[in-house]
Amino acid sequence: MQSLAPFDTNANASLSTNPNPDHAAADADTNAVVQPVPAGLNHLQFQKHHVALVVLSTLDVMLTWTILAMGGMEVNAVAARVIETFGHMGMTAYKFLIVAFVIALIEIVGRRRLSTGHKLADVCVAIASFPITVSLTQLVVVPLM
Repeated sequence: MQSLAPFDTNANASLSTNPNPDHAAADADTNAVVQPVPAGLNHLQFQKHHVALVVLSTLDVMLTWTILAMGGMEVNAVAARVIETFGHMGMTAYKFLIVAFVIALIEIVGRRRLSTGHKLADVCVAIASFPITVSLTQLVVVPLM
């Protein structure tokens, strides 16, 4: 197995992702590092969905903290119990453990059936959007009442 330095363009030229051999020379002349898509468990298939899940979950945690600080309550019974037992840091850890589990689940399903993985990832992002929509609505509408 050949070891490649990250900026060794001569070694990477032979790893061109371009399937047309006529373009291999053009790839080598660009001085760009050509990184092959890694095989196996090192490559995440749904990175944009994963980033969306992390961002949405971060917003959910921040909005939950804001609502609780304003005297509101957590409507998710399990999350409320986690907050009661472990505090805000426990809730944050709980939330991101769930996110890690969901990301792993999406990747496992996607490796078996790509189309099902895409559908699952889309559904998970939609589900993660729901509490943020509810929280933002609470923060805007409730003070107006």
